[in-house]
Amino acid sequence: IVATLSLNTAIYRFYPGASDARKRDIIWSVAALVFGISLVLSLAVLALYLAGIGTSFLAGPTVTLLIMVTIPVYCLFTVLPAYFVAMKKLQVYALLLVLQAYLELFLYAFLVPHGVAGLISAMLIVRAALLAVMTALIVRDLGLALPRFAGFREIFRYNTPLFSTKITSWLVESSDRYVIDFFLTQRA
Repeated sequence: IVATLSLNTAIYRFYPGASDARKRDIIWSVAALVFGISLVLSLAVLALYLAGIGTSFLAGPTVTLLIMVTIPVYCLFTVLPAYFVAMKKLQVYALLLVLQAYLELFLYAFLVPHGVAGLISAMLIVRAALLAVMTALIVRDLGLALPRFAGFREIFRYNTPLFSTKITSWLVESSDRYVIDFFLTQRA
């Protein structure tokens, strides 16, 4: 939620009515911003691990490295499909989701003996491959351009309430789990 800033909703809102040059700028600017934020989060995971703070939830250097690589891939995989929805290419979007589900399930079956590292690897392999396919399809449609972040003030003005709503709903969902766990562990 934090890394993507809910920018996929901004793509839904601003993309369909934009000119071709603006469309190219929106998609590549959003991708660059999300990639940059996710890299910072990856470095934060590394810092937690190196400081010894994250050793309780990071199961060693292999899992830490996999998580660091997975964060940018996962974040971009969350945002870029919005292009296909905004452009009404729903068959492509649906095909990508079905491929993701079946390929991850297939790889999970083979990599489950490797524990958490195997499961993260399966997700990373599938999503990185599908991310490459999505990027190739977007480049084919729009071309490649450097992000200019033109008009991002309007996008952020639109997106700020949506982002805070997503954060709030995430907190409510997470706190429910902790409250239920608290009451389940209480002794009468």
